[in-house]
Amino acid sequence: MKKSTFKKIFFSVAAVVFTTTITFAQDGEAVAVDTVAVEVVPVNPPVSAKAEVVATTEKKGPDAQQAARAISNQMKEHLILNDAQNMKVYIVNLDFMKKTFENNKNADKAERNKRQRGLEEERDAKLKSVLNEKQFKVFIANRPIDRKRIIPYYE
Repeated sequence: MKKSTFKKIFFSVAAVVFTTTITFAQDGEAVAVDTVAVEVVPVNPPVSAKAEVVATTEKKGPDAQQAARAISNQMKEHLILNDAQNMKVYIVNLDFMKKTFENNKNADKAERNKRQRGLEEERDAKLKSVLNEKQFKVFIANRPIDRKRIIPYYE
């Protein structure tokens, strides 16, 4: 084979390899990755429950998430919850506070109080499945104290 033919073949092959490499490299960069939106729920919010009560009373009024977070923080501290329990307790409290806020829109105080007792019983049943026996007893025993702490969320 002649030297010039060898050079032509060599550079042709090199050009094909180079072009192919660039093509695949660009394909690799252009690949779109599907993403999934995930709502992040704080397990251990950094703000203490007491500070949060003060902060929320300065505003127009707390929302259900703020109330649930404050209540869950108190429960985590008093009941010594693990991370899994803390997340479940937060979810139960969030559901409870959403229903409580909706119930507070009821103008009739007697009806509102009756419904609130029903909501508390429903919450207790859910919490009983999350907490161990000792934690649940402490929760029930501390209920009068805890109610006083969360009064700002009921108003």
